[in-house]
Amino acid sequence: MTNNIRATFGALFQDLKNYPYGFSRSGDFSIKESQVLESNGRKMAAFADGLVQPQDNEETRLVQVIRGEVPAETLLERVWMKYQNRINRPHVSALSSKSVSTDSDVDDSVTIDDDEDLT
Repeated sequence: MTNNIRATFGALFQDLKNYPYGFSRSGDFSIKESQVLESNGRKMAAFADGLVQPQDNEETRLVQVIRGEVPAETLLERVWMKYQNRINRPHVSALSSKSVSTDSDVDDSVTIDDDEDLT
């Protein structure tokens, strides 16, 4: 099975969920970074998901970078970590608020009479 997965390493990597128009059109990556990600992303994803085991020192280092054991140094390593940071970043909605209501924000002097007509 590992050989079948390795056979797909040369195929174009796409993330249609997070980048439906492609990496190069997202504004997150330069053209060079997009090319590196598209050509090597399947390999990196397979290592990240634990689908294949590294076979040489270069692949072992890639796995260490993915796990956060060593800092990213090569272009491929830096681009993959940038991609991971982009897809795993917290999403903030315009409707959400970071302010927390405290008891001092509540006006206890207002009373609501259930019998009042709301019209």
